[in-house]
Amino acid sequence: MHEAVRCATVINAPGLRLEAAEQVSEGHIVATTSDGTLLSLKAPEPSHSVGPWQVVQAVKSFSRKPVTYLRYLQSHGYVLTQADDGVGLFELATLGGGGNTPLQPSQPPSLRLVGKTKNPTCFCVNRQETLLCVCTKKKLLIFQFFEGEFNELNEFPLSEAVKRVEWCGEYLIVAQKREYQLFNLKTGTYSEVIPTGKSTPSPKILQLPYNELLLLKDNVGVFVGLDGKLTRKFGVSWSDAPQHMQVIDPHAIAVFGNLIEVRSLHRESSHAVVQTIPLKGVTFCSSNVPGGRGSLLLGSQSSIHMLTAVPLLEQITQLGKSGEFEEALRLCDSITDEDHVWRLTKSSLHQRYGWALFARKMWGEAVRQFSLSSKSPRHVLRLFPSVLPEAARAAVASLPKLPVLKDCRFPERSEASDAPAFRALLPYLEEQRRRIKEICKDGGGRDRMEHNRRNSFGALENGDGLIEDAMEEGWGGVDLIQLVDTAILHCYLVLESWDALLAFLRADHHVDSAEAEQVLQMKGHYIELVLLFRGLGRHHEALGMLKSLVIRPDTFQVPPHETTINGIKGTNASIEYLLGLGEDQDGLVLEHSKWIAKFDPEGAFRVLTNRYPGLSPETALAHLQENAPALRNRYLEFLLTREADDRLAHWRDKLAVLLLDEVVAGGESRRVRLREILSEPLGLSPEWILSQLPDGGLLEERALVLRKMGRHAEALEIYVGDLGSEEMALAYCEDVYTAAAAAAAEAESGVEGGDSGVYLDLVRTLLRGCEGGGERLRRVLDLLVARCDRIDIAQVLGILPEGAGLGEVLPFLEASFSHNLQSRKKLSILKSLTKQEALQVRGELVSHQKQSVVVTPESVCKVCYKRIQNSVFVLDKEDGRLTHFVCHRRRNQQQQGGVAAAGRMG
Repeated sequence: MHEAVRCATVINAPGLRLEAAEQVSEGHIVATTSDGTLLSLKAPEPSHSVGPWQVVQAVKSFSRKPVTYLRYLQSHGYVLTQADDGVGLFELATLGGGGNTPLQPSQPPSLRLVGKTKNPTCFCVNRQETLLCVCTKKKLLIFQFFEGEFNELNEFPLSEAVKRVEWCGEYLIVAQKREYQLFNLKTGTYSEVIPTGKSTPSPKILQLPYNELLLLKDNVGVFVGLDGKLTRKFGVSWSDAPQHMQVIDPHAIAVFGNLIEVRSLHRESSHAVVQTIPLKGVTFCSSNVPGGRGSLLLGSQSSIHMLTAVPLLEQITQLGKSGEFEEALRLCDSITDEDHVWRLTKSSLHQRYGWALFARKMWGEAVRQFSLSSKSPRHVLRLFPSVLPEAARAAVASLPKLPVLKDCRFPERSEASDAPAFRALLPYLEEQRRRIKEICKDGGGRDRMEHNRRNSFGALENGDGLIEDAMEEGWGGVDLIQLVDTAILHCYLVLESWDALLAFLRADHHVDSAEAEQVLQMKGHYIELVLLFRGLGRHHEALGMLKSLVIRPDTFQVPPHETTINGIKGTNASIEYLLGLGEDQDGLVLEHSKWIAKFDPEGAFRVLTNRYPGLSPETALAHLQENAPALRNRYLEFLLTREADDRLAHWRDKLAVLLLDEVVAGGESRRVRLREILSEPLGLSPEWILSQLPDGGLLEERALVLRKMGRHAEALEIYVGDLGSEEMALAYCEDVYTAAAAAAAEAESGVEGGDSGVYLDLVRTLLRGCEGGGERLRRVLDLLVARCDRIDIAQVLGILPEGAGLGEVLPFLEASFSHNLQSRKKLSILKSLTKQEALQVRGELVSHQKQSVVVTPESVCKVCYKRIQNSVFVLDKEDGRLTHFVCHRRRNQQQQGGVAAAGRMG
């Protein structure tokens, strides 16, 4: 409990027989008595002094009937009254004590009754004070204020007397005997809201400052919205059914027979009594405070008391001192005028509330309160010294302990029971890390980081005053981001969040390197230590550790952790590390790819081929020559796949040499690839390659080399004589002829066909040793018929054996003559077509040369419509009209300018 409102006596005069009172300004109260007298009370001077108010004017016979209720219309300067003879109003300016001009006795305030309002049961005014609702025993009347009067707008019949009415947006909430109902003024229909309860002697309806209403049901205040529906799952529970109920935001006031109860309107504490004030004999209460703020008048027949709200900051201070932080923070949330003092107060409350929760080991809620505070993360890290770097731990240990935490043990990383504390701390640290990085990105980050480093705690509020960090540098000179990142590292280790730890170390971080290295090594997290070294640029140490983990894992003082064992995966970790190094680390790549080649040649090949930017080909080949000769051929094959390399011929020559050496040494499996390389253009001398081939071996390769030398007869002799394959010889001739034809076409020499001499060489080779007829001569003649278009008939007749009969040669002669005849006929047709095309072109030329234009004296320009006469002109091909050359050029320039302007606009 705390002091939320203060009660002061305004006037105490036995025998006054007061009926109602209303405060119309800070220093002015209007009251009525049972004999119809109107009183004007004024506060003592100065206004802040303590003492009874003075009656400055009494207007007797103001009303024929006792006025039982007053309502001040602040926006209009009028006061509404309720008596048995009706609802009336009078102008406040005519009453003494409320203004600077003294009242003239001849001008007393005049009470004017609103028509049709005799015997009213209740009335209410909307928030804008423009509409008045009056309920009589049988009618509900609506009036509108205009020029000092209320004019009737509408009238609705009532089947049951209304005990209380209040505006609810565009609707009315009326309280009858058994229930509260929402009345629609447009349709005149009712809808039930809630029952009034069994023990409610008089229903109560209060307007709240945030578009809600509070309805009394038995001893509970129920919250409803402007649509008549419940807005909260809780209500304000009173100790009994109150006689009167009002609101001074953020509290509700209830008047009982001998005391006043003050309760909070907030959900969490709506059941708790905030304050009780002993006060007896209260018979009336002033109208609902506009907006729920200000003061409240309570009165009896002989006295008036004023309830005023204690300033919220003062209430918050009371609650903070008594340790009621939740209620204090709720009061902070109800303050609308947020200023610097309010922000500091709320931040300090969150901080102190967090300390109190921390002392009770409510880690999650404590850290949540710290996160709501605007204090630096150092305030939280001070409570977790075991996650700080060594220099920061020493600095924190030298600080005086907070009084609220003097008997509290700080969480330790080594204690398993303290794991929930670090689990609660981790999300807070991650969020603070994100904010710090955003500050650095927004500009001025270096200055802010320096500021955070130098200003340790700032000021810490507690019950004994202020505690400040007296160290100039604070926290051993460790940056704030470094403190946070190091603490995050420790939390991951305590909570065994291995995946998160690996992701954290792979990303950009600012952990204290010495602290991180020590703790990771002590726990055997070597793969995480490698990531730390990588982030620090200590690649030599990182790769050395990876090598030891693969080759000599038993040499570590602390056995590798399970995460390290799973993360190594043989040489893969080392390979991935080398692939990520820049070109300035080529030496490390060469050094560590040596041992990788011994254990994993495929992995070493990945390092040389997948790294970008990689080693120069010369360096890589020399490295492979020394450490992994078997990989040289694969590396050269890889170089040949790079289309942008301008040294493809050079790498092809090197590959040819290596393949040749390998095949000569007995590598039969590589002969197919060697023949493919020999078939491609090479920079090597064919004579040198031929000299490297063994005598009597590698015949197909020898034939390919002879082809490069143009020695087709010898190559064909190998295919026919040594290999005994006429098919291979024929295929050889086809390749040579096709290649020669393609070269001639590319050179556009005009020579059709390829090298026909290779077929003559094949015929000579086949006829060698063929005397007279026989099967071979028949196959030769079949070849001549099939390839008659590629063999010269005269040369063939000169090399045929003398024993060949005319009948045997006749098919070849017929095929050859037929082919020649077709060729001559084709050439003749092409000649005729070419001649015809030439004649057509010449005719078109003559036609264009004979073109003429007749210019008469009447010929005018199609642009300027002036005569052409002897001016230079242009003939428009579309319509045949003439245009001055100058006009034609000007028009073209204008069109081009318009296109350019449209392009710029687009």
